[in-house]
Amino acid sequence: MASRDQELAVKYLNEAIEGGDAHLGAPISDIGHAYALHDPAAASEWAMAFSDWWIREPAVAGVSSAWRASDPVAASEWIATLPQGDSRNNAIYNLVQNMRNADPSSAFVWASDVTGNDDERLYLLKVATNAWASFAPEEARAAIDNLSLATSERDSLLARLDRR
Repeated sequence: MASRDQELAVKYLNEAIEGGDAHLGAPISDIGHAYALHDPAAASEWAMAFSDWWIREPAVAGVSSAWRASDPVAASEWIATLPQGDSRNNAIYNLVQNMRNADPSSAFVWASDVTGNDDERLYLLKVATNAWASFAPEEARAAIDNLSLATSERDSLLARLDRR
């Protein structure tokens, strides 16, 4: 239904949430995705309006997934407005995964902006570094050198460049 009538899907979802249905993670994400394909600005407002994390997280994931695919610049601008935390980190994850091959330097910058989850930040930095290493390893090396990282993290990223 979400792909055919986004407004009706959002209406049914809102009613289910008000009714206390706690098994909505995948449908929320799917509806957020479909809604963002139709109207990403309205979908982003809808997703961020949820106060409960268990609703907001999948809604933001669905919106960011669709928006980053259709308009990564606008998606980036929206993600930049999100408060630090899991919603923003999840949106950054989607953005980095989508843009890593087309724009690894921007993917690297976004990856470095993940907060509160060092493992996810390092993983995304590795993803961006791997993509960047194949065509601009010296630029990647300079970015790694300019980023505030633990020695072990820096060594891990630089080792990826040395393998290429």
